[in-house]
Amino acid sequence: MVATAVLAYIIAIYYIISVEMVVAWRIFEIAFIVALFIILFIRKDEKGIKWWLLQTAIILLLVAIYLLFRII
Repeated sequence: MVATAVLAYIIAIYYIISVEMVVAWRIFEIAFIVALFIILFIRKDEKGIKWWLLQTAIILLLVAIYLLFRII
């Protein structure tokens, strides 16, 4: 009986941590996307359009790699 209660407690803790990690991961994803847009559109005028296009290409490549690893 005690072992069953301990097992149920461990499973409950695991699910609570899993749900919190999912929520934390979603918050991180939103913050990451917002940071990318801030970098792209607010810092555009610092070094000119060529630097902005290079930065955009690098960020889009990073997002593509991130999405690829998220699917896998």
